[in-house]
Amino acid sequence: MRATERWLFAVLGIFSVYALISGQFAWREMRHVRTELRRLGEEVAVLKERQVALGEEFEGLGTPVTLYFLKETPTALQLGTEKRRLFGADLPHLALAELIRGPAPGSSLRPVLPRDTTLNSVKIRGGVAYADFGAGVTRLNVGSEGEAMVVAAIVNTLTQFPGVNRVQILVNGARVESLAGHVDVSAPLSRNETVVAR
Repeated sequence: MRATERWLFAVLGIFSVYALISGQFAWREMRHVRTELRRLGEEVAVLKERQVALGEEFEGLGTPVTLYFLKETPTALQLGTEKRRLFGADLPHLALAELIRGPAPGSSLRPVLPRDTTLNSVKIRGGVAYADFGAGVTRLNVGSEGEAMVVAAIVNTLTQFPGVNRVQILVNGARVESLAGHVDVSAPLSRNETVVAR
């Protein structure tokens, strides 16, 4: 055998050994990757189970409240209800903040207040809840029926809480005649169940 052939066989032998070692390494690496993926899949399954359990536990916490949003019916504009659980001590303030946030995503109900409405405070004295809004609450693009629904939504949301019999709507700390020129809100208002859809 000539030197060139011996050299060629040697090179081929080296490549064969390298290919064999590389193949074994790649096989081991793939086996390691499969094992790791299986382990991660099991961890994800466990985490999903925990997430479901925590979600179910979380749903049972908080204080349930009813929020009122616009509901269009074939004959009239009414208020529809949405249940929500709130966490915190100042529930009247939290409930109005949720009212401003609007209905849950995908709901057929419509917001009663502009999203940029600000809530300054909610104070309760002598059975009356004084709900003080920023000026944005007066920028309602509604008629008399729509304004009546907005007012009723605010009043009904607050009068569900113990110790609140009526609601006085304020704008930047002052009483106003109306929010959009139709419904008198200059004095404390009582709950109105007649506008709630059944």
